[in-house]
Amino acid sequence: MLYNDKTVRSYRYDEQRRLAQRTDYYTNGIHIVRQFTYRYGVNGILSIDSQLNKEAPVVEGYPQRSDLIPSATVAFTTTNDSLSRIEKSTQTEFAVHKIELGNTRARLGFNQHGVLVWEEIIDEKGKISQYALYRPDEMGNIGFSRTGSLSNQWETFKFTYDNKPNPFKTTGDALPGNFSSLHGISVATNLNNALTQLYINSQGGRIEWHYVYEYRPDGYPRRMLSYRDKELDGTIEFVYNQ
Repeated sequence: MLYNDKTVRSYRYDEQRRLAQRTDYYTNGIHIVRQFTYRYGVNGILSIDSQLNKEAPVVEGYPQRSDLIPSATVAFTTTNDSLSRIEKSTQTEFAVHKIELGNTRARLGFNQHGVLVWEEIIDEKGKISQYALYRPDEMGNIGFSRTGSLSNQWETFKFTYDNKPNPFKTTGDALPGNFSSLHGISVATNLNNALTQLYINSQGGRIEWHYVYEYRPDGYPRRMLSYRDKELDGTIEFVYNQ
């Protein structure tokens, strides 16, 4: 993936066509920010190990090198002998912000079509500290999502979509997009590509994005122009190996 003509992400696959490694780059398109390695079991993904650029917590701008050190491990386990409920445990040893360090647990819930519909973050006392809700539309795209805490602070995203195939759906990636132009989108779960996005929060904040695509003959996007409150925010280009 290219963001404003610079490589920001690449995917590598194993012999079974499963995602083996994802690499995220700084916006200079040269130095690596973080790299993820994926492990699988009989029912799907078991864990994701990440390495982070050792300069990431201190660098302003771009680092000098792409030296990576172990950062975090995310492990997935089924509960109640059901694939519709999964526990996610994240152990973080090295991060950009100290608040990210330590262990966190979450419970994930999926509907009958395998779409993530809720997530609960569990604190050290075993109680819910944060939550996320996802509502798929008739096509299975996430049309509405909300994240919040027990203090009644929340953020909501609303989306509309095109009818073209979403390239992220084919990646097998269990992690979110994390692009400045794709806030709030659970890109890997959606069948189609977002056309509009509305963000509002409990403090009265409001931001609108809309996206304009150039498509390949097979319908997959070649380029996406992102507009934030009607101003061009950035351009993402998709490069395919077939």
